Amino acid sequence: MKKTLTLSLILPLFLGNISAQIIDYLGTNTVRIYKGDATTPVFEFTGVDSIVFAEEKTEKYEVPVISEAEVSSILAGNTTMNLNDFVDTYMTEKGNWLSAERPYPARATYDGKYYVYSIDTIPIDGKPIFLRARIADIIESSIKDSNTVEHTQDCILQQIVNGKQQTIHAPIVLPDSLNLIGQEILIRMNGLAVGRNMDQVVLCVPRHRTISDFDTKREEKWGWRPGVIKPKAWNNKLWFIGQPDASKIMYEPITISSYQDVLSVEHRRLDGSLVEINGIHFTGQYFGFDLENCTDGDPTIDANARYFAPTTNGVHYPQSRIFTDGTDISQSSCYEWSSLALVQLPAAEFTGTIRGILSFAYDNPRYEPTNTNWSIMIRSVSALDLHNAQGEAWIPIIYDSKK
Repeated sequence: MKKTLTLSLILPLFLGNISAQIIDYLGTNTVRIYKGDATTPVFEFTGVDSIVFAEEKTEKYEVPVISEAEVSSILAGNTTMNLNDFVDTYMTEKGNWLSAERPYPARATYDGKYYVYSIDTIPIDGKPIFLRARIADIIESSIKDSNTVEHTQDCILQQIVNGKQQTIHAPIVLPDSLNLIGQEILIRMNGLAVGRNMDQVVLCVPRHRTISDFDTKREEKWGWRPGVIKPKAWNNKLWFIGQPDASKIMYEPITISSYQDVLSVEHRRLDGSLVEINGIHFTGQYFGFDLENCTDGDPTIDANARYFAPTTNGVHYPQSRIFTDGTDISQSSCYEWSSLALVQLPAAEFTGTIRGILSFAYDNPRYEPTNTNWSIMIRSVSALDLHNAQGEAWIPIIYDSKK
């Protein structure tokens, strides 16, 4: 008789309300359960043929909205850190989470010195650690589930320090109904973590990724990595300060040449910056084995069609399209569930400005990074201000399957 383990029923029985980490259950017919950060399992099951995860209920957390006076009260006797100082203080190259029982994905490192996935947990006790930042942009990093009002959002948090921006990724789950762009927040970091996901610096919690999450490339991407901060993890850690004010968000004018050859760990400082590049136009190309011309195909079945983010045939990677400033080339990046996905690429005659998130995604250190790891992540037509030589504005053309 096959033995089926229903974890949603067993975990509360042995662990109560203490969060557990579950590893080592694929291919070995063994399940080990750990309390919190412990490296010794509190329970082990053998001879397990299958595991059932009961469907997780949507968690809701009403984020308190506070005034400046209340901020002062919360911070009494404490100080806030700027983002760069916080990362320098708490994020290490290897992380403090890695162990024989808690391996990172095989792609985390190639030489044991440079890690593109890492986790450093922040002590839950001791002096409170606070960050104050503004939600400057949001990358919709998961497909929306029609049965819930919540899904994963990769928020870009921004601080302006001495006239310069500092940024960090924060993958979180919050209600869709909220207008978060421009919202200033206060975070108590104790009990959370800081790490790198595809070498992008993130606020996070540890997460074990398995075949149920990613069914291609298999064991190359299985293991511990930075995970989404779900509502229960925000309890007594997150506050909204006043109302959103998008006018406080800073976009830095840059050129393609200023970032395309930054390939050392210095790219971690630039990644996530909100930028604008002037004098660009799209070329109708994408990076394949080399620069390839987009096709005139149907974007719902052709991954290389002349659109910002046509189908990926179920893989769900962000699609990239080439733009140039006349001297250097770079690429936009967009997910296929974005409102921009099935918008046709602008013709080369339309030039102007692109605004978005400067992104360096690098998930396999077996290969040397190149300037193709850089892109400008965009999510709507408002990211583009383009005109032709007659001064006529680019008008987006959306794919219509009936034509």
